[in-house]
Amino acid sequence: MRRFLCFFLSLAVAAGLCVIPALADEECPHTDTGWQQISDGCALVCYDCGSVISEEQPHEWIILGVFEDEEDFEIFGCEGTRHRSVMCKRCECFSGIEIEPLGHKYVNGVCERCGESCPHSKTRVEGAGEASCTAEGFTGKTICEECGTTVSEGTSIPAAGHKTSVVGQKDPTCSEEGYTGDTKCDVCGEVTEQGTAIPKADHHYVDGLCEYCGEQEPIADYAPETTDAPKEDETEAPAEDPTKEAEDDQTGAPEVSSTQAPERNDVKKDGKSGCGNVIGGGFVAIIGLAAAAFVLRKKH
Repeated sequence: MRRFLCFFLSLAVAAGLCVIPALADEECPHTDTGWQQISDGCALVCYDCGSVISEEQPHEWIILGVFEDEEDFEIFGCEGTRHRSVMCKRCECFSGIEIEPLGHKYVNGVCERCGESCPHSKTRVEGAGEASCTAEGFTGKTICEECGTTVSEGTSIPAAGHKTSVVGQKDPTCSEEGYTGDTKCDVCGEVTEQGTAIPKADHHYVDGLCEYCGEQEPIADYAPETTDAPKEDETEAPAEDPTKEAEDDQTGAPEVSSTQAPERNDVKKDGKSGCGNVIGGGFVAIIGLAAAAFVLRKKH
């Protein structure tokens, strides 16, 4: 029986009545391939062994037919979602997709298809600029991105003005001048007012040294104070005693003493003449005679 079956199978193969099974995947050369739809995409498949030999790729759709905006508007309007019949460029499968609405076609803020006014929901600002210390700014024009209409013209912004502070101040020292500092804007850096120099300061000596610069105090060259030579004491003549004057009246006039004039040949040790002493002596004698004459006259 076994021999009969083997003989019959051989005849069947020879006559082409039996097909030998296909080769295994690892043995197939994958010479006959093509793209087929798989799940939500498509992949390259071998037609000989049926194996998928590439990774799954998304469909690459091609829109079938040519549509004018007017046709889309009649069907879907300006804001309706449009539908299209498409075919995959790889696997050539067919499907339908949705595309974005046609949208409005605004002229001067009004759609020329449906007549709807633009809501100006998408805008941009152009020409805006901030104000500086000395120049005005501008808020900018507000323009609708959908229709191009100028929604707002914008307004000017007043100049901010300088915000100043004083920089570069310097106190004077014994050796260097000082500086009042420049008035400078903290925002733009402009110097609005120049400072002025401050004269040098005087030394301030403490224990013979200047406490600012350390310079030694100079010693002043001066002459000692001179005093006038003491003058001879001038003793005032005592006042005449009235009791003594009365006694003199009783006893008589006092004798007048003669003063002998100094000799002319009285010469000082330094060799100079004694003329000064002679004149002085004569002057005293005259005063004595005058006093005696006054007393005698009063007595008589």
